[in-house]
Amino acid sequence: MSESTLNRRLGTAALIVSGGVLLSRILGQLREIIFAALLGADGITDQYVAAFRIPDFLNYLLAGGFLSITFIPIFAKYLAEDDEAGGWKALSAVLRPIAVGIVTLVLIGMAAAPWVIDAIYPEFTESQVTATVRLTRIVLPAQVFFVLGALFSAVQYAKGEFLVPTIAPLFYNLGIIGGGLAYAQATGVADPEGFIWGAVVGAFVGNFALQWWGARRVGMQLDLAAEWRHPALVQYIAIALPLMIGQSIVVLDETFMSTFGGLAGDGAQTQLLYARRTMFVPIGVVAQAAGVAAYPFLARLFAEGRHQQMADTVDRTL
Repeated sequence: MSESTLNRRLGTAALIVSGGVLLSRILGQLREIIFAALLGADGITDQYVAAFRIPDFLNYLLAGGFLSITFIPIFAKYLAEDDEAGGWKALSAVLRPIAVGIVTLVLIGMAAAPWVIDAIYPEFTESQVTATVRLTRIVLPAQVFFVLGALFSAVQYAKGEFLVPTIAPLFYNLGIIGGGLAYAQATGVADPEGFIWGAVVGAFVGNFALQWWGARRVGMQLDLAAEWRHPALVQYIAIALPLMIGQSIVVLDETFMSTFGGLAGDGAQTQLLYARRTMFVPIGVVAQAAGVAAYPFLARLFAEGRHQQMADTVDRTL
């Protein structure tokens, strides 16, 4: 790939990702506005916030937010060696244990939810704990869709396709908004449960089904009969393990927010959530867009041994 072609593709990718992230953040803010308008900020909305503690931890534990980053350089190496078929075998070898792992963790999370919620939120009444456990168990399966969908997104990024992965959060946010409004319309009463069901549907459609279609569109061929002890799996674990440890520690940030918010009184957790998501809008539009757009190209250049061009690309991206 020539330098001019690389610059053009990198610029196009950055525009696509930036535009998608901007739309996603706008929808995210609209989601919070609708949620706040229907439910406000009180003990009931705090249950909604608390319901995501276990799911978010499982996502961090499997480095769910970084599955794309973890697998892109592995797949890019196969592409650089003109061995795309080997890349699909590597994807299959990684996908199976990840799928088994996240499904197992979801089941454990469902079983352990009453004890975990009671321990994390000692200020919750018995009815609040019961309601939070129910919401947690509803939303937990969404993590399966996030984790597996992230791998499908990774191969699209590695192949230079950014549009389908970029619009996944749009469907997720639309699902949450639609779920909340539909539940209120159907029952006549606004309730966090509607938003929770919407999150599950949005995760399935945007983060799993759509990404599976996108990966198939760029040629994905899963080989579930591939060997389990594949070299790519070992490499994947070596790359992912530090991220899993690091992200599991980062989840303490959100746990502290919930814990101290709970001590501050009803609604404080929800208000902190509103503020946190508003803060992430400029971060996502600028930093996330640049990083997501540049990383697959950088991984490909590194795999091809073009280190100077990679360094130049980093400079331009910054």
